[in-house]
Amino acid sequence: MMVKVPLVMLSGLAAFTEAWPRAINLYSSQDQLDTRTFDPDDVPPHVPQFDEIVKAAYAVLTANFDDQMNATAPGPQEDIGFQHINSRDALLSAQALAHRDFSQATAQFKSLLRHQWSNGFMPDLIYGPSVGASLKWLPTNKTFYPGPAFWGSSTAPSDARTNSSTSGILAPPLHAETAMRIFYLAPLDTSMSTPVYTHEAMGFLCDVFPSLYKFHAYLLASRQRTNTSLLSLRHPWESMAAINPGWKSALASVKAAADFAQVISRLQVPTVTAQAFVAQAAVFYPASSHDEIIQDIYYPMLYLASCVGNNSTITSKCATTFDVVDIEFNTIFLRSAEALAEMATLLYQPVTKLGFSCPVPNKVEVQNLAAVVTTLSATLQSELWDPVDLIFKSNSHKYITGMLPLYATKLDESIQMGLISHILPTPNTFHYLCDVFPVSIYPCEESTMASGLATAAGPTPRIGLLIQNYLLYRGLIKVVCQLIRATS
Repeated sequence: MMVKVPLVMLSGLAAFTEAWPRAINLYSSQDQLDTRTFDPDDVPPHVPQFDEIVKAAYAVLTANFDDQMNATAPGPQEDIGFQHINSRDALLSAQALAHRDFSQATAQFKSLLRHQWSNGFMPDLIYGPSVGASLKWLPTNKTFYPGPAFWGSSTAPSDARTNSSTSGILAPPLHAETAMRIFYLAPLDTSMSTPVYTHEAMGFLCDVFPSLYKFHAYLLASRQRTNTSLLSLRHPWESMAAINPGWKSALASVKAAADFAQVISRLQVPTVTAQAFVAQAAVFYPASSHDEIIQDIYYPMLYLASCVGNNSTITSKCATTFDVVDIEFNTIFLRSAEALAEMATLLYQPVTKLGFSCPVPNKVEVQNLAAVVTTLSATLQSELWDPVDLIFKSNSHKYITGMLPLYATKLDESIQMGLISHILPTPNTFHYLCDVFPVSIYPCEESTMASGLATAAGPTPRIGLLIQNYLLYRGLIKVVCQLIRATS
């Protein structure tokens, strides 16, 4: 089975589960951690040669650190095509680094916040200083991503905290969740009888809370139709997997836009750039020709990207829009919303208890964050749960993304058990979804068909995305811990 994942994400995820047991033994006696629930990564892995894997992972993270951008790049520049930071990879890398160097992890996290726009928007990609701001397309065959000039006025506004150019595509809202996981890896003050987190650790939360609260306020204001509705995804690149089988059908309506051909012609997409997209997307679409991949997937993505305005909304110059209630996007936001609410609860304490003065959050913010979590959790379960197939509805594919709410929040017992039924063994099968782990991005029946499609190199392999399997792993471990507590 093929696992598609950037090198830095692979090495970062390999290091995520190191050194968690310390927190289990201490959190219950710490006043600062009254609101913490059992963390799914608190269970140490039992992996052969785990120490060697972790050592190799940190070596990759160290090698890929960009001193100019103060963050971990997705890979060596000769492999990724141009100097840049991808928010997804940099956040996960910061989380991994926190296991060994809390200060470096917090510095990397804060460096990403400096690229936040004045309206709260967080970009998915930050261009490095070596990338010319006038470049509309990048002179490399290693990326399908446009250059800074492609985004026009949507690159970082003048009142942002950095002069670096950014894309106009929203980063997946992992930030608050990542901040809390970094926090739980902070060194402890053991000078007292009860170990507590240091002022440095609590100060980190105080420093980042305003930016994270502003980001969530932006998302709720721009992506919710009503105060009780789920959030909308405006571009496939806002998801954790920019390329996956589900986007082809979702993008079909974009091709029907009255100005589609005109916009694509105006963009003058270089052949080498389109071919770079095909090189990465072909494995996800084994039944499609290279031309179909470009026409049906890449061009609609570029059409939508060209329509992004300076506040990450689809402007009136576009003849169509893309407004998808995506289960993965809402799952990640809900998990971060819970993390931000937890952060607010930890910070909203008297100075005598907190140990220092933190002006944020106020009581109203704490209450609002808790209300957001309650509302979105209820809406997610009432609107996207399929009681027939016992899975959450997904616009892309049936299985793994439909399981991800296990990672986000505590679900109703009937829903939780419905999801768990997909992995319980039966007399005739081991039954871990399609009986394969890591879990494929395809539904079982589609995986079987895809695997039988011959290519020049042989049968198409099953494909799993490591990041999706990691989120599923955390969700399943969370359920196990809940069941252990309920029966102990």
